[in-house]
Amino acid sequence: MDQLGIRVSSVSQVAGNLSGGNQQKVSVAKWLAADTEIIIIDEPTVGIDVRTKAALHNLIMDLADEGMSVILISSDLVEMIQIADRVMVMRDYQFVGELENSKSYHDMSTQVMDAIQKGASAVA
Repeated sequence: MDQLGIRVSSVSQVAGNLSGGNQQKVSVAKWLAADTEIIIIDEPTVGIDVRTKAALHNLIMDLADEGMSVILISSDLVEMIQIADRVMVMRDYQFVGELENSKSYHDMSTQVMDAIQKGASAVA
């Protein structure tokens, strides 16, 4: 709880009664306790406040820096650009691009849209 900054009224509080951000942190904590080598995180910041979002982003980057493989699934391009080392682009359940992340929103959004459009051409 301390490491992830999970806020509870007591240690026996049911996770379902926590805020959305704290529920997300509890979910991550369970996988960290399992001592996994790979973690898949799907839309980790949907419905949480900005402060908790920043804390989760930092946690995800720290895990990667410590050697854990993190697969982040997100429809939030800003989030993806802030966190990811590389970005896999999908369209119609197919991978249509693999991009090294330059961390530039303009550059990456252009590359992502180009990959999506090329994927559309390949399907048509």
